[in-house]
Amino acid sequence: MCRLVGLASTVRHRCRSALTLLPILAALSVSAGASATDDRSLAELEERVDAALVAAESALDQEDARLDELAVRSSGRPLPDGRPSLGQVAANIRLLNRRILEQRAEERGLRETVKDVLNGLDPDIAKLAQRLSVLQPARAEQPAGTERDESDRDRAAGSLFRDCPDCPEMVVIASGRFDMGSPPTERGRLDNEGPVHPVTIGYRFAVGVHEVTRSEFGRFVSATNRAMGQSCWAWDGKWTERPRTGWRDPGFPQDDEHPVTCVSWNDAKAYVRWLSERTGKPYRLLSESEWEYAARAGTATVRYWGADSSAQCRYANGADASTDYPRSIGCDDGHPQTSPAGSYDANGFGLHDLLGNVFEWLEDCWNDSYRSAPSDGGAWESGDCDRRVFRGGSWLNEPRFLRSAFRVRYAPGYRSNVLGFRVARTLEP
Repeated sequence: MCRLVGLASTVRHRCRSALTLLPILAALSVSAGASATDDRSLAELEERVDAALVAAESALDQEDARLDELAVRSSGRPLPDGRPSLGQVAANIRLLNRRILEQRAEERGLRETVKDVLNGLDPDIAKLAQRLSVLQPARAEQPAGTERDESDRDRAAGSLFRDCPDCPEMVVIASGRFDMGSPPTERGRLDNEGPVHPVTIGYRFAVGVHEVTRSEFGRFVSATNRAMGQSCWAWDGKWTERPRTGWRDPGFPQDDEHPVTCVSWNDAKAYVRWLSERTGKPYRLLSESEWEYAARAGTATVRYWGADSSAQCRYANGADASTDYPRSIGCDDGHPQTSPAGSYDANGFGLHDLLGNVFEWLEDCWNDSYRSAPSDGGAWESGDCDRRVFRGGSWLNEPRFLRSAFRVRYAPGYRSNVLGFRVARTLEP
């Protein structure tokens, strides 16, 4: 009998009209004595009640729709100037709301159907299907000047996107202010890291979540037939230019998910030009101040995880116990050379490998100090432009190089197996 009471309660919640409630409750009371001891009869009764509910709700929906349309027709004549009367406006709003509710109900039904189908699949297939169902659809490549450009305005700080299915994944960085450089008291500091000066970045921009990978760079080389040379500089107790090494074979094992190395500043610039032409979006290299702003991610410490280098193996791929490089750190980060992109914890902006893995080419010309440096986030396009800045340290470097303020430079044509790059993109205001 308790089960019937619960069923009656459910009916009361589902029904929207006493005209439909009364005959159903009457059927329940007539059948209660015969059904209380017979589970099969009770199950049949539940099926009949469910069917009656569906039919009643359908009838009520049809009646509501008829009344809405009648309200529109009887809501008054238009005003003398042809505008609809207030009654007509109210009736049309009610009709529109009704249709919106109907569409939402249909959507809920479809979601439940999909959920039921997924639950009936083999568990491994179900997990894969659920994972695919939450992925955003692949973006078609879109030239500049179309409506897709408007989406930049709606992207919040921290949101992720790709401009094409195999483009680098990007994260939106908010505008802000920070102090660039290192104070004289910072351990490992070089003179070219000062003076500390305020920089205000008054615009949002997007930065690659990871350094450009071998697979991403390989698509560019295949598409453009770019000549990448026949040698690359590498460390073997000393720096030497090794013949028959390059981005495909930097002198140690890599797969396509590792950051590309043995690329010059000229190669990186060619890549962002190609990516811009391919997507219709303004891709570029980061400026030096943008890079440090992104690397610090709101921190003022030596590294984005703090001043202590002992946590390096959690956050960065640097010289560790698995290498024989002098002054390496005592922990083992699991990778004697480069590591797959995103192998270590991200910083506060969601960016991986800003420190360690590979150095990153930047847009700026080299200057020996920050005197007269830009303070608005822009690249420094004067100074020694025969040498370009790169930042961040690499898999080969000791902790003093893996600092947010550390900076170095080399000729634009220089290729090394500790040197790669990351892309940036200007966002529409």
